[in-house]
Order: sequence, then structure tokens, then C-alpha cells
Amino acid sequence: MAVHQVALNYLKAGKNAEAERLFRVCLPVREKEQPHSWMTFNTKTRLGAALLGQQKYVEAEPFLLQGYEGLKQREAEIPPLQKHSLTAAMKWIIELYDAWGQQDKSDEWRKKLEEAKAVSKEP
Repeated sequence: MAVHQVALNYLKAGKNAEAERLFRVCLPVREKEQPHSWMTFNTKTRLGAALLGQQKYVEAEPFLLQGYEGLKQREAEIPPLQKHSLTAAMKWIIELYDAWGQQDKSDEWRKKLEEAKAVSKEP
């Protein structure tokens, strides 16, 4: 989906409002056409990241958490070159809770991230 790629480019460039707008266009299409696909949940995490980048923490949290959980449940379906999507989601969740001043939650997610890296032997 071309819209998703443009949104991702905006996200990478730190243009979070533009990324949010496009991810909000993309997500309902994915939810309708591919409700159980890992890509739908990946889009949720990226929308959450765009909201996080705008300090919209309350809005970002459910997208990040639901997106991560969906990715985790579908981990076997994620292509090898996209496996980083899980750790990226975890890093955004940590960033969210750090920025939001919820140290206990960010510490919990840091532990999960370290455990995931140890299992996958990711640096």
C-alpha cells in the first residue's frame, strides 16, 4: 500500500502529524481487508508512534499496545526482514512511558525488550 510507505517516510523524517494523517487513512482499509494480518497491527504501532511523536500519549497508548500484542500473536507470520517491527513497537512503548513519567511501566517493557533480544540474539 503506497499510502503506508509515504506515511512511514514521514514518520522516519519526524513529520509526525503528516504520518498520523496517512496512517489514519491506511488503518481502516487494512482493518477491513486484512483484519488478522500482522501488517494491520504493524500499522497500529506506527500510528501510535506518530501520536507519540506529537506527545499525544493517551491516544498513542492503545495503538501501541494493541499493535504490539497483535504482532506478538502473529510473530510466526512476520517475514524475516520485518521482524524488527516487534522490537520497534517495544521501543516506542518504552519511549511512551518514559515521556509520560510512568517509570514502572517503562522498566517492565525494558525487561521484556531485553528478554526478546536475548531470545532472538538481536543486538
